[in-house]
Amino acid sequence: MTSNETGASPVTTAEEVKVAGVVLWIRPIGPGDSRRLVAFFSGLSPRSIYMRFFAPMKYLSDDLVERFTHVDPLRHIALVALGREVSGHPILGIGRVIAQADPRHGEFSIVVADAFQGRGIGAVLLQRCIDGAASRGIEKIWGLVLAENTQMLALGRKLGFAIQRAGGAEYELTIDVTEVAPEAERMV
Repeated sequence: MTSNETGASPVTTAEEVKVAGVVLWIRPIGPGDSRRLVAFFSGLSPRSIYMRFFAPMKYLSDDLVERFTHVDPLRHIALVALGREVSGHPILGIGRVIAQADPRHGEFSIVVADAFQGRGIGAVLLQRCIDGAASRGIEKIWGLVLAENTQMLALGRKLGFAIQRAGGAEYELTIDVTEVAPEAERMV
């Protein structure tokens, strides 16, 4: 496990990162995280669930838990931020990039526990996902964001995503990862 303030490279094993005073372990999600995932989801507010899934949901079905924790590592980057200093090391955030039919393109998603939103955890997760996608040959990442999700739109701007109206109440965020320097280079 490595330790630093801002992070460095795509994550393939657990990495310790300190973000706004919160010590995290960031690592790929796995089948052993099923209970943590269910607990994380049950702790999300209805608004956070809606911002992530664009629909109200009361619980994660067994099929979704399976799909979210048993990922194809060649097509799916799925990282969790675990609270290192919190009892039981709960999931505090999840970031994903899933390769599309054209494997040079991927769709991203991010969700952070309500009590930890606005602290930079989503930014660290999304940046790790971008770096991981670039290392796997994904060139363009996109995601839909609801217009009312101002925190996610601000995060997209901060990380260099192009933002344009996708119709209705959604914006599409896109970034060409071949034009973005990996985080380690930007921090120099």
